[in-house]
Amino acid sequence: MTIPKDSEFLKSILQVYSKKNIELKRKDIEEEVADLMGISPEDRRLMVRSGKESKFSNKIHWNTYFLFLAGLLSRRQNYFKITPNGLQVLQSNEEIDLKKYPSFIEATDRWKNTTNKSQKIEDSQSNLENPEEKIENAINEMNSVLHEELLSKLKEVEPKRFEAIVVVLMQKMGYGVGEATPYTKDGGIDGIINEDELGLSKIYLQAKRYKNINIGSPEVQQFVGAMASKSTKKGVFITTSDFTEAAKDVVEKTESLYNIILIGGSDLAKLMIKYNFGARRSRHYEVKEIDSSFFE
Repeated sequence: MTIPKDSEFLKSILQVYSKKNIELKRKDIEEEVADLMGISPEDRRLMVRSGKESKFSNKIHWNTYFLFLAGLLSRRQNYFKITPNGLQVLQSNEEIDLKKYPSFIEATDRWKNTTNKSQKIEDSQSNLENPEEKIENAINEMNSVLHEELLSKLKEVEPKRFEAIVVVLMQKMGYGVGEATPYTKDGGIDGIINEDELGLSKIYLQAKRYKNINIGSPEVQQFVGAMASKSTKKGVFITTSDFTEAAKDVVEKTESLYNIILIGGSDLAKLMIKYNFGARRSRHYEVKEIDSSFFE
C-alpha cells in the first residue's frame, strides 16, 4: 500500500475532528486518521524528499489546512476545530469537493496563477496537489531526465575512462582509496579499493561499459575466479547495462565464500547523482515556513 491521495484524506480528517469536537493540533489527530484509513506503520514512516517529516504527516498538514480554507474547519493559532459547515458535510455523506467553496478557490487561485487573479481553479479534487508535492514531483521529473542523460553519457565513454569513473565513485562513497589496474594486464580485475591505510583489506572491482549487452554468468564466474586468485572475499561488479538472472545466480551460489555486489546501469546513475559525481547542483531554492512557536 502507498500513501493515498489528498482527496482521500479530507473526509477522514473531518471525521476525527467531528468525533473529538474540540480544538486540536494537526499532529494530535495523525494516529486516529491513519487507523481510520488503514495506513500501515511502514507507510506512515515513509519520508518526504527533505527527510524532515513523513509523507503521511505532510498530507495531514496540508489537507487540514485545505479544509480550513474551505471553511469546514476553524483555526485558532495552531489549533483546528470542525465548523457547523463541516458537520453538515459529514452528515450529508457527500463527497468533499473543495472547488465548490469560494474561500478555497480564492486561496488556490493565488497559488496557481499570481498573474491572473480571475483564473479559477481547474484541478479536479482527485488531482489536487499541495505545494510541497508539486515541488517534489517537479524535482523527481528533472532527476528522471538527468538519470537517463547520465546513463547515456556513461555508455559512450571509453572503457578505460569508465573504469576510472568506477574507482573514483567508490572513493566518493567512502570505501577507501582506490586505483585502476593496468589496462592490458589486469587479470580480470579493473580496480582495487584499499579499505585501510595499509591495504590489509581490499575490494576488487570489475567494470564493463556495455551499451545493450547484459552481463551473463560467464563474466561473473570469471570475476569470481579472479577474486579467488587474489585471495580476497569482497568484490563489486559494475556495468552500464544490467545482469542476467544466471549472473545473479552465480553471486547467490557463491555468497558463502564471497561478498559480491552487482550494480547495473540504473543503480549506477542513481549513485552518481546521489554523490554529485558526473552531476552537479544547478540551482538552490530556499523554502521557508511559518514559525508557529513565535506566535504562541
